[in-house]
Amino acid sequence: MKKIWEFRVAYKRNREVSPCLHYFNCESYTQAELYHNEAIARHDQKAELVSIERKCPYSNKWLKEDEDEFFQKK
Repeated sequence: MKKIWEFRVAYKRNREVSPCLHYFNCESYTQAELYHNEAIARHDQKAELVSIERKCPYSNKWLKEDEDEFFQKK
């Protein structure tokens, strides 16, 4: 069983100045991105992805995720 992480997805929609946030509990960066895309599609919105961050349970900080970096850590 893989570890479940808390991910925060920042995105902008309709030329907004500040990003909106979605929070997901999932196993990987790509799964968080998939859940985000499904949530946006469900509401018929267009959004620009800004960042995906993973919460470190030890330091209680959000770590910026990059798909390449994530898979190198495994």
